[in-house]
Amino acid sequence: MPGKMARSAPRPPFWLPDALVAVLTSRLSWRKAGNMQILTPDRESSGESRLMTLSLPAASIACSTMSTAQRSYAWSRSCNSASRAMPYKGMIRNSVKSLARAFGYEIKKYREPLPLGTPINVFDLCANELTEQIKRPFVLQIGANDGVVSDPIHWFITSNRCPVLLIEPQPAAFAQLKKTYNDFPDVQARNFAISDRAGVLPFYVPSPSLLSQHPHLSGLGTFSRQQLEKELIREDKYSPENILETSVIAKTVPDLLRDESISHIDVIQIDTEGHDWRILSQFDLIGLDVSLIQMEFFHLARADQVTCVNHLTALSYSTSIVYGDIVAYKRPSLFASAELAPVV
Repeated sequence: MPGKMARSAPRPPFWLPDALVAVLTSRLSWRKAGNMQILTPDRESSGESRLMTLSLPAASIACSTMSTAQRSYAWSRSCNSASRAMPYKGMIRNSVKSLARAFGYEIKKYREPLPLGTPINVFDLCANELTEQIKRPFVLQIGANDGVVSDPIHWFITSNRCPVLLIEPQPAAFAQLKKTYNDFPDVQARNFAISDRAGVLPFYVPSPSLLSQHPHLSGLGTFSRQQLEKELIREDKYSPENILETSVIAKTVPDLLRDESISHIDVIQIDTEGHDWRILSQFDLIGLDVSLIQMEFFHLARADQVTCVNHLTALSYSTSIVYGDIVAYKRPSLFASAELAPVV
């Protein structure tokens, strides 16, 4: 809630001048203004985020930081005398950067203009940095739907025109997906599902009559009927006749990699309505040299969330949980010296 701090937030482990943010444990957006808004993810509220107000006349920056992927916090202090420290801005800025770097953080300017209060997208930050090093990264998207509705990486694919493999099991969505990327020759699409077992598996989708009235529900297809029921209840659209049981061809991740001759992936995007960790856990992330991962997180059971985060941090990925998704990014030159505590 604006202007309020999380009461359960512990004190920062080290002290900085009052005009500075004491601890950076998440990816935050700061805007140049007398009162700037900071977005901090709150995992305990199912991926929702809260805005806090900070009074700090500083340059617009974005922080690319390490996170233990435990609950993310931001600490800040207001300082009425901040303006008196401005002659020493350069010295203070360099000192803060050095101190932050010692704790595994990197502070960078975010140069794109944003409306006041707009959070910086964590995936955007990582993807923009990745494309500075790899001009046309190879992307694997599992659960691509139609390529437009609620698609978090459509902009990334179209703006970079990178080679992409899209996986989508629903025939109607798949047909629209091919139309979406018809003018992108390096984008390939496959009409099957990815699961932890291969074969013809039951698959649950919103009924055609429901989709005709509410097309935004097309991305709710899942292997779990209970998951679909829960989502329709949340949308106030549940009734037994609004759920259609179908079947889809499913492959495992090893099958997919073998059949498509994939030995390297730069970006993995997964959105499979609660099946996500079962899919991600099959990847040899080190062997495939995966740099950036974005995956739907809030549908996972708590045990799977903990296992997922600990797995990624053990592989030296930096993780951030925002708006119900987990983003994991690995840049060894920046993060190699940081130590991450496991989630319990």
